[in-house]
Amino acid sequence: MGYIGYYMKKGKWWGYLILLPMIVLTGYSYQTYFSDFLFNIPRYILICLFCACMMIMYPVMIFEDRNIKAVGAVIGGIAVITLTVIGLMNPPVYSTEILVNSEDHVFDDTYQVTLADETYGNVKIIYMDSVEDYFVHADFKKAGKTVLVLESPSGEKKEFDLSIEKDTYEITQK
Repeated sequence: MGYIGYYMKKGKWWGYLILLPMIVLTGYSYQTYFSDFLFNIPRYILICLFCACMMIMYPVMIFEDRNIKAVGAVIGGIAVITLTVIGLMNPPVYSTEILVNSEDHVFDDTYQVTLADETYGNVKIIYMDSVEDYFVHADFKKAGKTVLVLESPSGEKKEFDLSIEKDTYEITQK
């Protein structure tokens, strides 16, 4: 490590190339945590800010040559902007089946299913050929608590409390 650090601190342009894998790893962490941040706002905001700042600040703090500092900061800034745009254009979605047709919860494709707050995602009733039964399929877009409403063709409603997390959910009938 000392050998690598010695050549990195010589103030040459290839010193930034030695630092580049560290910035790439920090960028990967930024993208992962930014995705988690979008699903669980405001969680992960500090780690996202830290990763974004470090991608820009590593070359500024390590190198003495102004040109290397400027190029490194610009490359880091472009990487942060690019990863942010990619994260915003491809938001995280947790896709799962949350309810199955059973003796306790009888439904079919004539029933309507909705979420009380549509900002949490989309729900629909699907039929799975492999199981030969109906399921409530959900595509969740953010974490939180909402209510799932299952309405029969005759107008009878069943409500379920739904707590959503990044990779899990909890559903209980009211």
